[in-house]
Amino acid sequence: MAGNKTMKSLMMWSIVVLLSAQGLMGQSKDESFARAERLRNQSGARWDAGEFLVAAKELREADSIYQRLGAAYVGQRLKTLRALIFHESSAGEIESVLASVDTLAKLVAKDKDKAGELQWAFTSAVVQILNRKIPYDKALKVMEHCRSAFKKNRLGRLEALSWHHQGGLEGDNQHWDDMESAFRTAIGLRKNFQDKQDLAWSYNSLASYLIEAGRLDSAMVPFENAESLMSEGVLEHEAAMALNLESLIKSFEELEKVTRQQVSWLWDLAERRAAHERPRVIPVDFLLRSAAELAVRNKRNVTSAVRRLTRVTLDGAPEEVRTDLQLRAARLASDHGKGKLALTILKKAKSNGGLCAPLTQARISLEKSLALIAIKDKKKLPSELKTTRSLYQGLKSRGLEEDALKVLVAAFSRWPESPLAAQTKSAYDALRRNGIPGGDGASASVQRPSKEVTDLSAHEAVFRIYASDDGKIILEDIFSGAKTKMRTTWKPKKQALNGCSVEFFGGYIRVIDMNYGRTSRAAGTPSPGTMTLDLFKNYVPIPKGGGIEVTKSGATRFFRD
Repeated sequence: MAGNKTMKSLMMWSIVVLLSAQGLMGQSKDESFARAERLRNQSGARWDAGEFLVAAKELREADSIYQRLGAAYVGQRLKTLRALIFHESSAGEIESVLASVDTLAKLVAKDKDKAGELQWAFTSAVVQILNRKIPYDKALKVMEHCRSAFKKNRLGRLEALSWHHQGGLEGDNQHWDDMESAFRTAIGLRKNFQDKQDLAWSYNSLASYLIEAGRLDSAMVPFENAESLMSEGVLEHEAAMALNLESLIKSFEELEKVTRQQVSWLWDLAERRAAHERPRVIPVDFLLRSAAELAVRNKRNVTSAVRRLTRVTLDGAPEEVRTDLQLRAARLASDHGKGKLALTILKKAKSNGGLCAPLTQARISLEKSLALIAIKDKKKLPSELKTTRSLYQGLKSRGLEEDALKVLVAAFSRWPESPLAAQTKSAYDALRRNGIPGGDGASASVQRPSKEVTDLSAHEAVFRIYASDDGKIILEDIFSGAKTKMRTTWKPKKQALNGCSVEFFGGYIRVIDMNYGRTSRAAGTPSPGTMTLDLFKNYVPIPKGGGIEVTKSGATRFFRD
């Protein structure tokens, strides 16, 4: 009986194959190709509709047709299998994904120039699998199976890619040792292939997970390796590196005790960057400030850290950046009771005119007042304090004025017997009772690009920000010529143009998002009316006699008229 059932099954299968073959034979080659193309091209609409399994069935049929049409249609097969893997992984059909990867790997092995199709398919499958939160053991099975197929077919770059993605999988599941091992294996393979772009990607990803794991000293090493590659012109991952660097600095700041090695590493990185003028996602002076602030946690390092901050080489930076660092150094000195050192530094500080001048003048006066409080100078302080109050009131920014008074009140806590201490506290309390208006953050000009500019390098300048002759701020698209114009106020304002989203605060800017050639993102939530430069963080001054260029990667650099 069993034999009869088997025979019947074989006969039925033969009939199905025969009928299928007759169906194809009944069509011309052109008709068969047209059907396969139609099935493949409609997979996009299927995906949009969430019809992953229907699309997968149609793509399998399309692949079968291309296969029968002959070797001349391998290119179509590669694209079809790539789409098939995408839909199978979207549907969670793990076993089908593995079978399709095997088929695609065999095809690519015959023409390794087509490996990009397999890389795209594998990466898409991994992303879809992780997005669907498929259990760890099943996701790991995909990684290991694909790696086996890549190795069997001598696709070494893809083998390295599979180790990279496994590192991400292990990291997402907080398997820190396995994560580190997987990424280091990927790094070793990519070194052999001299694959600098992907090598930088692996270094950066490893650093990111090590930061998440709290292994900060270990994270510094791969970050340094990625930094070295970036100095060689490997720039595609600079924005991701900037996020990692911000996370690493924040983690240092949250430590109860930062080590000498960590402070030294950040100083060295900041000074190396400062010595070479090139676009940066994170402004160099932000790194310098962060290094100095970490260094003075050890009170024995205050004088050396302050002097180091004022003597650093700043290649290509305008006077506004130098002055800002001098003001930061003076604050560190005053906060640690070294008022005379602060006053010495402030002798060299100047406002230089331009859009930043009103706030710079106010800040210089504030730092002088703080230094005079630190040395308890009864003679000069009343006059300087009056100047400070007047300059901050002139900015018409209640947030900046409140912040200045708050800092002065904190400084007077070390000299409470001064009659000016009570006066300053009363002024601060009165200002807070009156409340502070919100920012202008919801305001934005959003335009679609007039045309999409392609083939731009990561450091190609695409926007310019500068002051007009009448003192307004101009945000200009270099390629399309589109521009926006706004008045300078000391309230934060977000502006978006042709894929570039920027926040302005008086004469300072920071890039929020860059997606050039696409519709700009919405301006987002309003900024607080209490905005200060400390809250603004990664700010860049609009210099007098020049401006700021924003690159395709979102990095900034200064230019001169």
